[in-house]
Amino acid sequence: CIEVFTQIEQIARTGQKPGIPTGFYDLDSLLGGLYPGDLIVVGGRPSMGKSLLSHSLAYNIASLHSEPTMIFSLEMDKAQVTTRFLSNVSGIETIRLREGKIQPSEWSALAKAIEILTEVKVLIDDEACPSVHSIRSKVRSAIAKYGQLKLVVLDYLQLMADGSDSRLVQKL
Repeated sequence: CIEVFTQIEQIARTGQKPGIPTGFYDLDSLLGGLYPGDLIVVGGRPSMGKSLLSHSLAYNIASLHSEPTMIFSLEMDKAQVTTRFLSNVSGIETIRLREGKIQPSEWSALAKAIEILTEVKVLIDDEACPSVHSIRSKVRSAIAKYGQLKLVVLDYLQLMADGSDSRLVQKL
């Protein structure tokens, strides 16, 4: 109880909030940012933007704070996630990037987006059906290489393996 009081007192004195701003104003005002150690589950019906939100959180936090984040994308491969990031940063629609339908005036925006993305430390792992052990091992390796991760996103929990070579969703 004393530790919590001391933390509250320090926040009140310095005005420094312990939450990590996400870059989403409304979300930050509701949650106060993301807090170290929190587990946040994003749920909803199919095609409602859960992956897009989660990936955007990882990108925003890595970009705004110059700190590494990691995405375990069990449904989309690394190229698909990267294309989404390129689309977001360049302002060019994802479908046009996939089809190579880039206007001559857009090549500089695409080049600038690539330059920006190479500086942002968003680590993407697209292993199919990873186990908890595999994810833990990869997170530890990333921490050893890049330092503490500000956020780890596990996109599509049901596609994880349970350690017995079967997916978690098959057990339900």
